[in-house]
Amino acid sequence: MSDYVKISKPESWVDVDTIEEGNFVLAEDLQIGYQLLSYQTKVLPKNRIRYRRFVKDMNTQGGVEDNGTITVTFDPSYQTVDFHSLGLIRNGELIDLLDLEEFEIYRVETDRDKLLYNGDLQIGFAVPGLQVGDQLDYSYSINGMNSALVGSYYDRQVFEYSVPVRKLRNRLVIARALDVHTKTHNNPPEPVETKFGDFKVLDWLVTDIQAQSIDDDVPDWFYFRPTFETSGVSEWQQVGSHFSQYYLPPKRLSPELQVITNQISKDFKSQKKRTRAALEFVQSNIRYLGIELGEGGFIPRDPELVLERRFGDCKDVTYLLLTLLNNLGVEARPVLVNTDSRGKFEEALPGFTAFDHVLVRAVIEGESYFLDATRGEQLGDLDHLEQGSFQKGLLLDGSQSRVLEAEKSKLVWRKDFLDEYDLVSDPNDVSFTTTASYFGQNADWMKDYVESDGMASIEKNYLGYFADFYPTIEILKPSETSYDNQTSKYEIKSFYLIKNAWDIDEDKGTKSFWAIPYEISGDMPEFSGAKRTAPLSLAYPRNTRQRLRFKVEDDWSFDLEPSSIENDFIDYQRVHSFENALYEESYSYKTKQDHLPVSGFSEIMNEIEIVRDDFGVLLTMPTVSDSDKGWENWSEETWGIIYLALILIAGVLASIGLIFNRNYDLDWRDQVVLHPVSVKKFLFLSFLTIGHYQIYWFYKNWQWIKTIMKEEIWPIPRAIFAGFMNFSLFPRIDDIGAEKGKKGYGWYALLALPLAFLYFFSGVYDRAVERVDTIPEWASIISFILFVLPLPVLLQVNKYNEDKPELIARHSRFSIFTWGLIVLYAPIALLVYFGVSVIIFELF
Repeated sequence: MSDYVKISKPESWVDVDTIEEGNFVLAEDLQIGYQLLSYQTKVLPKNRIRYRRFVKDMNTQGGVEDNGTITVTFDPSYQTVDFHSLGLIRNGELIDLLDLEEFEIYRVETDRDKLLYNGDLQIGFAVPGLQVGDQLDYSYSINGMNSALVGSYYDRQVFEYSVPVRKLRNRLVIARALDVHTKTHNNPPEPVETKFGDFKVLDWLVTDIQAQSIDDDVPDWFYFRPTFETSGVSEWQQVGSHFSQYYLPPKRLSPELQVITNQISKDFKSQKKRTRAALEFVQSNIRYLGIELGEGGFIPRDPELVLERRFGDCKDVTYLLLTLLNNLGVEARPVLVNTDSRGKFEEALPGFTAFDHVLVRAVIEGESYFLDATRGEQLGDLDHLEQGSFQKGLLLDGSQSRVLEAEKSKLVWRKDFLDEYDLVSDPNDVSFTTTASYFGQNADWMKDYVESDGMASIEKNYLGYFADFYPTIEILKPSETSYDNQTSKYEIKSFYLIKNAWDIDEDKGTKSFWAIPYEISGDMPEFSGAKRTAPLSLAYPRNTRQRLRFKVEDDWSFDLEPSSIENDFIDYQRVHSFENALYEESYSYKTKQDHLPVSGFSEIMNEIEIVRDDFGVLLTMPTVSDSDKGWENWSEETWGIIYLALILIAGVLASIGLIFNRNYDLDWRDQVVLHPVSVKKFLFLSFLTIGHYQIYWFYKNWQWIKTIMKEEIWPIPRAIFAGFMNFSLFPRIDDIGAEKGKKGYGWYALLALPLAFLYFFSGVYDRAVERVDTIPEWASIISFILFVLPLPVLLQVNKYNEDKPELIARHSRFSIFTWGLIVLYAPIALLVYFGVSVIIFELF
């Protein structure tokens, strides 16, 4: 422990901060409140000292649990740790807990799953007695600098966090011998610049910082917080010049390496094939293992040592491949890349720690090839193998080092799927064959997957995946695999049978089958809201095609409307074809960049939502053959069409009859009040004509008002729009009785407007039953109340005319017009009341 950790006071260059008194209001409802964050760094040409102090309020038991152990991580190959203070403030009293014997030290390897070992250690201290209401206060310094980075520095100051901070202190103390270059993002506060001996000081003090809420899935390169960068270099060329020295060709080539290059030269004559052979040798014989301790995180090991050990990290295998290519006469240089930021690394200020991977750029006949020696054995010749998707990189070429485009691919697709469904060979089951073709790194991954897990295991996984779509699916025969070592293609062809594949709708007499472009759906982003404050990260690169091909009957027809999304970030296409009894829908999706921007985000998301809602193919066909399509197998839609046609014909003919019969009562119309008629005839014809007779009755009343009361009105429109006009007619009938000195029922005046409202509401309800699918069928029976609602109005009119029974009898006779209505509407009534009886039977 004492070799790495000691207790000391802060050095004189540290400006120890004071703690504000009282509660931190912005954090009272949070688990912890950050009273103080102090980040102070001393930058020397050959050393770096990082002073840190944290003061936290323990507001809840959750805060105590999450912050009850203090940890500090460091690299023991060049760093040591000095603890300056560690204590609790409880009820205004300081409890000193700093005791070196209470510290534990652990080995930390967070990237072991990636075969990377950096040798970091972690100091741990479990704070004794910590409880809610305490204030935890500790400070330490990490002393040391990686020798591979001597001569420069890079630092980044951030001024907002996901939690509120009461007091933030950022301070840089930089030796005057070092250059100071700066770059800002999102308007950070400007530092106070002072001098401290032979040092330049940049000092920030910010208080009461609000918590910042950020969007999910933000690209790694995006600066979403106010940030202030400082660096000892201003040009990427300076970074490249520094690291170029580590990749110079060895002064001598070991006998073992000479044998390898001689053999490759003998076996292959072209530079392309020699380059491909050298890459294959490194990928096949040197396993990836990163020992990143100290300067090993930045400086490659000697190629002879790497060959002897048969393992190495990206720098080691790159240096080995460079050595082989240079001795084969191939022009080759290393290229530094950032696997997270890709081409956006230039957004940051240049610095020695900007990159996390290295490739080889080989130039053959004027064409560049980017080779990644860390990959496993790759499929494809030099023109077709995967060359990465890093967009840009830093070419290491001494003083000529420069940023260049580092993405090259001749792949038409990265994934190309063909799903074939036979819908006609069997009336119940559907045979399903899927051919999955992978290219480039996708082919390499899939080949490795099959070889490591075995095809039987993969088939089981695939079957489980497809069973989510088709629960009755089963494997028809074993899958077939093949690959093309020239075009970097790996193909898996699988055969399935979907038992009882059709979704049967007995009411409609149809069966349906559904298929979806699952691979496109998985690659394409889902709708994630219409507004963002930061770009949305996209899976990149993606270049996928999926075709759904269906064997159908020749006489089928399809709506062949294509759809697409085309912009600077993604490209989506959906096209259709139907030829030789094969219907095909082809989907393609490609990412052009690794993100969707804030500007125009809602428009792109809306387009994505529209096409995703339209994903897939729903194919529907009748469940019976043409010879079996008797009336008893007609669908509800067919019966509905027949019903509407009959209604239309009856309405037209009834209207014609009305024109010729509208004045049959002209000779005695002035002897009655309005249009009395017997209750029996009114109810019989109302039910027979599905309510249409009532329109005629309303018309006759409005006609009487026009001719007898001499009012300028249009009776026909008022009858047609009875739902609205009855608010006028029903109360008017009461007024007419009074005007004519006729005594009616006393209760009618109170019921006139409520009856009009009920009539209107019943009409609305009837329309809703017809149009809203979620309303159950039995609810349609309630709408028949509409036929009896005008009965109190009829009774009032008849009451006015009770002294004229012979005229009421005339109106109540079954004339030729009446019998015509009966003939016209009888088939319609038969259909309607048969349907009602079926509904009632199903209910009970």
